[in-house]
Amino acid sequence: MNWDRLRIFYWVAKLGSISKAAQKLNTSQPAVSHQILMLEDSLGLELFVRLPQGVRLTPKGEILNRVIQDTYQNIDAVLTLVKEEEKEIEGPLRICTSHGFASIYLTQHIVRFLNFYPKIRISLYGTDLTIDPTDGDIDIVIRPKMKDRQDLIQHHLMTMSLKMYASAEYLEKHGTPKTPQDLDKHKLIAYGNLDKHPYADLNWHLKVGMPEGKTREPYLVTNATFGRTRYAEASLGIILIPDKHPAIVEEGLVCIMSEVATPKVELYCIYPKRLETLKKITYFTNFIIQAYEGEQSEKIAVNL
Repeated sequence: MNWDRLRIFYWVAKLGSISKAAQKLNTSQPAVSHQILMLEDSLGLELFVRLPQGVRLTPKGEILNRVIQDTYQNIDAVLTLVKEEEKEIEGPLRICTSHGFASIYLTQHIVRFLNFYPKIRISLYGTDLTIDPTDGDIDIVIRPKMKDRQDLIQHHLMTMSLKMYASAEYLEKHGTPKTPQDLDKHKLIAYGNLDKHPYADLNWHLKVGMPEGKTREPYLVTNATFGRTRYAEASLGIILIPDKHPAIVEEGLVCIMSEVATPKVELYCIYPKRLETLKKITYFTNFIIQAYEGEQSEKIAVNL
């Protein structure tokens, strides 16, 4: 079997386009088309359906793609491991998490990590979509645990409780709610409802204490990461954010009904098993876990 043809097949399948694969491989579109035809001829199978806007895998092509994808990614991981054994850890490290976690919680730790390992080249992506790290585009995702996934390594990172907060000025003007039912009389700032957040129920405060299927009408809605805390700081209403959010201290927000049980978010560092021996993966994972364990220890010490 011609490995070069399989490599070309991998990129055409991944990108869904012969022209895009040609650009990725720095070759011509006719050359890629020819290699795909030769591969199909040698197998006696049609691997792609040609479409006006690209290509689509046939059922047989899907089977081959699953095998080639695993093989290609495993070879890439092995080559990276061999290079790591010869030098200081370096190279690209692709991390994906939610917009909020990427911008609010992770930034300071990325800075410290790169001070320790300056040859690592981090790409940090924020998205509220569910990303599977085995797809090959991302090395590590930070998100809730992915169930029934034996192909993944999942390390617990931190537990966050969602709590309600408002400014002291707002509470002085409108009063402090004591029960969930009291929220009916208050201005509630909600998470944008165009897309449900995959990590947590960020609009729980609209539903708590309400009849089944009913929600309170929010006073203001936004999915901006910093927007909700800024609006709360401006005394526009009550927000629901994680209890580890730095704005709680920075903007002097006051916790409301702290004794009420609220949703929790369990976050994990997750990566494919095929990457578990790579130093850059284990170094980053250990570093970030220890960073948050240290923060928790400091918080406990202050409370004591």
